[in-house]
Amino acid sequence: MATPLAYTPPPRQQDQDADARAALDQLVRLLHEKDMLRLVNNALGAGPELTTQIAELLDREGSRRLMLNFTRLIALLGELDMARIERLIGALDGGLAALEQTALDDQPQQAGISAVFKLLRDRELWEAVTGIAAFLKAFNRELGT
Repeated sequence: MATPLAYTPPPRQQDQDADARAALDQLVRLLHEKDMLRLVNNALGAGPELTTQIAELLDREGSRRLMLNFTRLIALLGELDMARIERLIGALDGGLAALEQTALDDQPQQAGISAVFKLLRDRELWEAVTGIAAFLKAFNRELGT
């Protein structure tokens, strides 16, 4: 047979009750200011009609595709390597900064055949072009499968 627990809850402190009441008052005030109380009241009042409308919206073909695509996206994001993502973000940030600097540069750029030959000898440019070409090839391969 079970024996009773020898536990006596501690007495309530008035300060804790006052703090809780103040936090609740602040929450209600914020919900009212942001018009969330009206939204929740209207949603609860609409009840069955709102549920029916949501069900009809979710029953559409486009909604089913959206949910399927969303779950696929979540699964894909779960499989991505964070180190690769951070490296990609760093590369994008550096590329955008260089693009922005080029746009802000007031010096006129070289034009003509000599400038083209100078670009053709730029090793960093060719590494970038090779990377872009490899990306496009892999992308096309995946599209073909």
